[in-house]
Amino acid sequence: MREVSSECWDKSAAVLRGLSDEALGLPQGWIRLLAEALLTRDFTQVSNRFIEGSFIGPSGCLLLVGPYTAYRQAHQTTALSAIYGRILPLKGPPDCHEELALIFGKAPDNIKPLLPVAIEHSAGLLTGETGEAFIVPDGWRWPASAKGPAIHNMIEQRRRFLDSGMFCIRRIFDTDSADLICSAVEGHCGLQNQHLEYSLHDIGHATGLGLPIKIGLGLLPSYWYRGVEEYRADGMALELAARLLPEEHFGRVVASNLYTRLGLDAHRLGGMFRDGDVNSALLTLDRLFEANALRIVDGRLMFRDMSYQGLAKAVTLIRSEGLVLTRAELTDPYPESVLSRNARVQVHPSTIAIFEGLLVNSCLGTYRELR
Repeated sequence: MREVSSECWDKSAAVLRGLSDEALGLPQGWIRLLAEALLTRDFTQVSNRFIEGSFIGPSGCLLLVGPYTAYRQAHQTTALSAIYGRILPLKGPPDCHEELALIFGKAPDNIKPLLPVAIEHSAGLLTGETGEAFIVPDGWRWPASAKGPAIHNMIEQRRRFLDSGMFCIRRIFDTDSADLICSAVEGHCGLQNQHLEYSLHDIGHATGLGLPIKIGLGLLPSYWYRGVEEYRADGMALELAARLLPEEHFGRVVASNLYTRLGLDAHRLGGMFRDGDVNSALLTLDRLFEANALRIVDGRLMFRDMSYQGLAKAVTLIRSEGLVLTRAELTDPYPESVLSRNARVQVHPSTIAIFEGLLVNSCLGTYRELR
C-alpha cells in the first residue's frame, strides 16, 4: 500500500478550510470535519456520518475526501482521493425487503441505497476516465466504511457505456443482438435502466453473509473469489428483478447487465488472472452458453430468442446459481466455507477460449485504461 505523504494531507486540509459548506450545498460543519480528519488522520466522525448518510446536503450535493483503495491488475493501490457532485433524480428499485424475507426467511439489515451521482470534480483514484466509476464503500480507508453507501459516477459510466462499450457490444454480437442490448441503455430510459440494475446488484451484495463480514473475515482473497462474489450478486439482482418487475422491463435490466459485463468488464486490463470483474463476465458468458441462449454465427454471438422476454429466460441459470450460493452462505454454520464453495464454481474450457478470442481479442485497444 502506497503511503500518502503528510504534506499532501496537510495541503488538502488547508484547501478544504478555504471552502464554504453553504456555497457548495453541503451540511453545515461537514468541510471542517473532513479537514480535521485529514490533519489528525482520524476519520471516525467522518465514517459515522458516511454510514448514516448525513454527509449529503439538502439539494443532494456531496463531498468526500480521504484515502481510497482500489484493486488494479491484482495490486492494491491507495491514494488520497476526492469527489464532489450532486445526486441525480433517478428512481431506485421497489422495496426488496418483503421479497427477500420470502426467499430467505429474513431480509438483510444492511441494505443501503446506491447513490447515482453526477461528479463535477474528482481527484486521486476517482479521477475521470482513469478512475473508479463505481465507488465501493469499503474502498474508503476509514472505520467500518463497508457499511456506508456505494456511489455510482453516472457521468463517467455513461461515457464508457456509450463510447467504448457500445463499440465492443457491436463487435461481439451480430447486428440484431447488439441492437437488442444497446436499445435498453440508450437515452434517459437507458440511464434509468442502468441505475436500476446497478442498484439491484448492490442489494445482491448485501444478501448472504454480506460484504462487510466477507471483507472482515478475509473471504475475498483473490481475483477469483471477488469474481464469484460479483457473479453471485448479479444472480441475486436478476432474481429480484424477475420477481419485482414486468417481464419485458426485467429483460431490459438483463440487457443492461450484459452490456456492463460483456461490453465493459470483460475488457479490463487485469484480464482473467488479475481482475474479479473480468471473471464475473466470464462466468456470465459461460452460463449463457450452458442455458443454450447463445450461438456463434460468422464469428459473432447471436441470441437464439431475439426479444427481451428471451433475455429474461436466458439468465435462469445465473439466477438459480445466485440463490444456491446465497442460501449456502446463510445456512452453513462456518462462514469460512464460502472459500471452498466459491473455489468449486467452474467455467467450461471452451468458454474460456471463446471469451479470449471472440470477446477480448475483438476489442483489443478499445479501452485505453479501463478500471
